[in-house]
Amino acid sequence: MKINEKQKTGETFTKNRHYRLYFSIFNLAEAQQQLIELSGIIKNTGTRKGLDSVKVQIENTEDTSFTDPLGNFKIRTRVTIPFRLVINKDGYTPQTVEVLSPSSKISVGLNPQNTIIDAVVISASRTPEKILRSPIAIEKIDIRTIRKARPLPFMKPSKT
Repeated sequence: MKINEKQKTGETFTKNRHYRLYFSIFNLAEAQQQLIELSGIIKNTGTRKGLDSVKVQIENTEDTSFTDPLGNFKIRTRVTIPFRLVINKDGYTPQTVEVLSPSSKISVGLNPQNTIIDAVVISASRTPEKILRSPIAIEKIDIRTIRKARPLPFMKPSKT
């Protein structure tokens, strides 16, 4: 039994139609995740001025943006609403903001945060110290360097 050319062409056409339908559904699902562009401004709560280089990231994604020198930012994503923005800058308390609408401009104020640094140990010794043997970082300075240094307010002698 021979299959004629019309039957082959019909089978191929039917297969191609199924593939086209499959890819159309796939493209429709992809189109439903529209590209959203959010914009806003990040300000210092004390000075009310825009903050430069603040990191704005969509939580649990790699979608990230940074603010310009005036504190403005724009971020694009395909994440569905609602989602959260994580706002971060060194020296400020981090904040998380929930985004419920793509049309609203976001305005966030960051509070300055006091950061405690590690303790500094100052010690004096008349015997030379070996830098490599010390468990802490050692910087050697001489009396000339100390005399040239500008005294800080807490270093001024008391009048008692």
